[in-house]
Amino acid sequence: MEAITGPLHVRRGEKTYCKPTWHWINPVPMFDGYLFWIILDGHGRVKTESAEYEISRGDCLIMRMWEHVEGTHDPAHPLVVPWLHFEYDTAPRLAPPHPREHRRIANITFIAELAERAIARLHERHHDEADVWMRAIMLEIARGDAATAERRDVWAERIDALRLRMHEEPAGIDIGACARDYGCTTDHLIRVFKRATGVTPVDYLVRERVERAKDLLLYSSHSVDEIAGLLGYSDIYYFSRQFKERTGSSPTAFRKPRDRA
Repeated sequence: MEAITGPLHVRRGEKTYCKPTWHWINPVPMFDGYLFWIILDGHGRVKTESAEYEISRGDCLIMRMWEHVEGTHDPAHPLVVPWLHFEYDTAPRLAPPHPREHRRIANITFIAELAERAIARLHERHHDEADVWMRAIMLEIARGDAATAERRDVWAERIDALRLRMHEEPAGIDIGACARDYGCTTDHLIRVFKRATGVTPVDYLVRERVERAKDLLLYSSHSVDEIAGLLGYSDIYYFSRQFKERTGSSPTAFRKPRDRA
């Protein structure tokens, strides 16, 4: 989300402790402007016209009030939500792109404190001060979004480089060593890699090794034992098992059609 350059105005705000029976629907069109939520406690779900979100402590929503929105929660874990309804001076509905609907907030205590200050000033009828605090919230969110995007860009480059290494040097990859090079834990690298590719680094590496093995079996004179070694396997039986799991045949059986030719 880009930093807000135009003035904005808070129309309403409150800190709501949702009752167990709480169920909220925003019919179209009930209001213009945007509705800011920061979740302090509880578990729930919000469905907008573009997505559905599981929400809990640390989730932040900026919903478009001219769209249909529905919220529910777990009665055993009711939501606690400071919220603010605000508009921009330029237009109640900004032209796209709109502020992103959902994000996770790392500094939730700070954002919640800003929200509660805005709510307090609104109740005291100091509307200009409430607007200042709301603007501070949006600026802080924009700063957090920019930092998150920068981290994602760095990791996207790292994952692309790691995938290229796996393709070009499938025998020489150690996932733990890669994680240390990136200054993170192995578990974190696995999570980021899977989020980007849909598979774990180990699964991706095995797939690259099997594809390289297929080429070597078909187009080289190396023995199965030699191919296993070239691809980083110290145990030919382990190599054969992984190969068969992914191709449906053993390395020897895969090569036989070529031998017959």
